[in-house]
Amino acid sequence: MVVNSSTLVRPPDPETSKTSDSCSCRPASDEHGWTRSCLSEVHARSLPRGTQIDRPKAEMAVASVQPKILLAALLLFVWLGQFVYFFRMQPLDSFRNRSSAVNPVHSFQWKNVAPELAGVFEAMNECIEEITSFFHIGNMAALYTCDPYNVDKMKQPGQCVEDGIKHYDNIVSLNSSSMTPEFFAQYDHFENEDRGHGKLAREKCGNVVVGVDQKRFEALLGSQVGVELLDRSPCHSSYSFSLLDANERADQSPVGKLIGKTHHFGSISISKHSTWGKKLQQAIVTTLGSRRLKYDSAQRNMRGFYWYPPHGFTEWHTDSRQVEGWRLYLVKLLSPGESGFALYDSASQKAYHLRDQEGLVNMFKVEPQQPLWHAVFSRDVQRFTVGIAVSDMYAELILKRLQNF
Repeated sequence: MVVNSSTLVRPPDPETSKTSDSCSCRPASDEHGWTRSCLSEVHARSLPRGTQIDRPKAEMAVASVQPKILLAALLLFVWLGQFVYFFRMQPLDSFRNRSSAVNPVHSFQWKNVAPELAGVFEAMNECIEEITSFFHIGNMAALYTCDPYNVDKMKQPGQCVEDGIKHYDNIVSLNSSSMTPEFFAQYDHFENEDRGHGKLAREKCGNVVVGVDQKRFEALLGSQVGVELLDRSPCHSSYSFSLLDANERADQSPVGKLIGKTHHFGSISISKHSTWGKKLQQAIVTTLGSRRLKYDSAQRNMRGFYWYPPHGFTEWHTDSRQVEGWRLYLVKLLSPGESGFALYDSASQKAYHLRDQEGLVNMFKVEPQQPLWHAVFSRDVQRFTVGIAVSDMYAELILKRLQNF
């Protein structure tokens, strides 16, 4: 606002002049600590006729206000910059423009959009703290599993790096031009075996326990974690991990508390039947309630509790032969680093990385008629995620909230 000093008027003497206006003309500080000047027409009319402020005093008044205006403008500029940066780094409706029109992936911060998830994140943090207190994996490549029919190589850790690293590279390199139908065909056998889950896996895959070199695994994982090798030929085989009792030795067959299994080539699935899996299932039901969840079964509503140590990954897949519907994946990172969700947009024939942030939630819909090829990777961070099958009603509520940002 430009103020003409010739029109400034002197505030009235409180003893000789009063005003009926609600704003007193006496100097007063507002909520920002600035002094209000009574320059309104109402205050001007309350002065004795012909009263004026000397020009030098008016100029001094304007000069005293200018630094405060400049400071306020600077603070506003800094605040706006932080605002823009905050929402750039915490995408809300996400990557709709980067993904298929029929299968958008919505990424958002749970605290901003779905604060009711706090109970699930709290239980998730508690489970992670307990598991990592005794189970340490610095590099998932040492626990990569081999291609089918190479189970003998898996009797010692670190023997399947070549098998796993090609799938890891297919995620982190993101060469869109190479992602042809032939490229995705190499992953069809995982889709056909139901990715190790459900009825198809039980019908098609074996489950024979094979002995391993426990001393080598103990040197890698510590003495508290026992390892079994499950020969699942003709499907890919996997490792099973258990927390050993105090009186057990790591070179014996483990019979302790179940932790989980390797999830395909390069990640670990914490068992739904484990102490931590059950704790999370209860937290999901308690926090969200039946109307926000897709199923009556607590076990079915939890779509996995996954651990991605550095160089961990889940290969390209669609989940199109599993349950349909909306899913939330809650992301927990134990340190800063590079990890994320990868997806292939069949409409534009391009692939994208959606980089992780602490407290991020990825939401998308599994539809067999419109399969969405996606993958997960961690380059250098301990990444945990919990999947939840949610109802259409709850997904629509979140989408409405996203529109308000």
